[in-house]
Amino acid sequence: MQPAPRDRSPWTAFEQHAFISYAHVDNLTTPDDNRGWVTRFQQQLASYLSSEIATEARLWRDDRLRGNEVFGNEIVSQFPKTALLIAVMSPRYIESDWCLRELTEFCAAAERTGIFVDDKTRVVRVLLKPMSEEQRARLPPALRADESLGYPFFEEVEGKRTLRLDPTLGNGEAYRRSVMFLAEDLAEVISRLDRSAPAGAEAPAAATPPPLTVFLAECGADRRDDRERLRAELKAHLVQVLPEQRLPEVQDEFVAQVDRLLERCQLAIHLVGASYGNVPDGPGMKSGVVLQNECAIRRSRATGLPRLIWLPEGTVPTVEPQAQFIAALKASAELQTGADLITGPLQVFKTAMHASIARLRQPPAASPVDAPDAAAVYLLCDEKDRKATVPLRKLLREKGFEAALPAFEGDAAAVREANQRLLVGCAAVLLFYGAGGEAWKRSTDNELRKQLAMRPSGGETPVWTALGDPTTAHKDDLVDMDEPRLIDARGGLVAERLGPLLQTLATARATR
Repeated sequence: MQPAPRDRSPWTAFEQHAFISYAHVDNLTTPDDNRGWVTRFQQQLASYLSSEIATEARLWRDDRLRGNEVFGNEIVSQFPKTALLIAVMSPRYIESDWCLRELTEFCAAAERTGIFVDDKTRVVRVLLKPMSEEQRARLPPALRADESLGYPFFEEVEGKRTLRLDPTLGNGEAYRRSVMFLAEDLAEVISRLDRSAPAGAEAPAAATPPPLTVFLAECGADRRDDRERLRAELKAHLVQVLPEQRLPEVQDEFVAQVDRLLERCQLAIHLVGASYGNVPDGPGMKSGVVLQNECAIRRSRATGLPRLIWLPEGTVPTVEPQAQFIAALKASAELQTGADLITGPLQVFKTAMHASIARLRQPPAASPVDAPDAAAVYLLCDEKDRKATVPLRKLLREKGFEAALPAFEGDAAAVREANQRLLVGCAAVLLFYGAGGEAWKRSTDNELRKQLAMRPSGGETPVWTALGDPTTAHKDDLVDMDEPRLIDARGGLVAERLGPLLQTLATARATR
């Protein structure tokens, strides 16, 4: 069915919002369903999408019976005028030459002007069943790479069996929620196309974003809807999301599987709610939420894996073990190793998530240090220690090395970017441990580890620690344990103690 023409105002990028590609066997009616799955899906999606974009959603599809007729050229001719393609994928769809031809022709038309808009794709997969490797191999090249890209419209039942989301099968709430999430994501792509294209123009070309894999930890029952929302949004941003299958129910196997998955990931996301979550069988009776956090801590320590933890303000635990975990999580820098703890609403957390993804996909370019005038040392300290670091900065300058303090004021994103540039350009990091407490020191160490792991390759950046006043038991312990690269400057700076650091800086200068 060729779509009806329409006035291109107020949405000017394309004449039609989306074409729905499907196998007609997936729209057959039954005694319990006189409309067909695809027909209902289109009507529901059009309603939700219209609400999201504040205008009537223009969705079209070919509703003719297909036999041996010649492929419809009138359909292909409409693809350059269509913003998105929604492929309703099923086993029959993958076996249908006609369906794959629609998919291939749309990809070809979209690639001429840009199949990606920023980090979102114009080809959306609605999955009625999981796809096998053999089935993925039949897709156009642009869609083969990542098995997780798509919106699952099925749920697991009885082990490996799956049940299609369908109001006639008793899972109507999950079906409507999935359609709503899909509509929200489609609306965002449409909005970006609208903003980026002048009147009458087609969507701009955009580069394929680099691959990225995120571990989205399993959570308690009260956060599962939010987790599915995040999963769908990550997939729409061309992010592979792990785990893709339910984790084992035995603790040893559970932990081993999580460790293996984390090795493949560049970011870990944890959702903490009122529910304790499922408890794998094993010693300690720890929930999967706790075990996944412990696994991610180990991975972050070893590799600098960045993490995000969402614990909305006002969360009231329903059981004592969860109350203990939340209290410890709030108070312990150890449990937050490598993580940013977000306590705002979901939208705030999503903003932080997308910022993390953007940083991972576009690491800052290395900027060489120009000796002797450049900041060879990134002097990281608490703002209260600015004055206390003056003698140290003066002594370094006398030796021909500038030390730069971090930015303390300004927009949070600008501060982070400025400090990241200092870290990238320095020959060494000197952490001044003075007024900041033990928790500050541990969290700063974790953040440093994370940022250094995200740096472009180019060798190790040594991190030194200078102890300042006041004296504390933790600082004494660092001295007693012969902490490497430690400078004890309590009670006054002794120049000779800077010898090893100065030698490191001189060597770095000589090799640049």
